[in-house]
Amino acid sequence: MLAIEKEWGRSYADLIQLWTLGSFLMGLGALPAGWIADNRLTELQLHKPAPAAGREDLELEFGGRKWQTHSEVSMSGTPGLLRIRVWVATAEERRGASSGSIEDRAVTSLTGFVGVAP
Repeated sequence: MLAIEKEWGRSYADLIQLWTLGSFLMGLGALPAGWIADNRLTELQLHKPAPAAGREDLELEFGGRKWQTHSEVSMSGTPGLLRIRVWVATAEERRGASSGSIEDRAVTSLTGFVGVAP
C-alpha cells in the first residue's frame, strides 16, 4: 500500500483515475491557450512592416473564457532576424493584489521568428 493511499483514503486504482481526469481537464485549458498563442504569433509574423522591438499586453475572449496575452519582440542575436515570444494566461479577476505577471501565470508560451531587412 502506498502512503498516499492511506493519506487520501483511496485505492491506487482510484488515484490513477483521478489523476487521469485531472490531467485531461488541464489539457482542455491548454488547448485553446495554444491556439491563441499560435494565432498571436502568426499575426505578428505577418505584420507589415515587421513589428518593432517591444512588449504588448492584450485581453480577448475565446471559447467562453477571458484570456490575456503578453507579446515580446526582440533582436534574436542573428542579423535580420527578430525573436517573438507570446505568453497566454487566463484573465484574472481584478480583486485586490495581482497574482503575478502573465508570464508567471501562463498556461502556454510560444516562440517564433520573423525576418527583417538587416
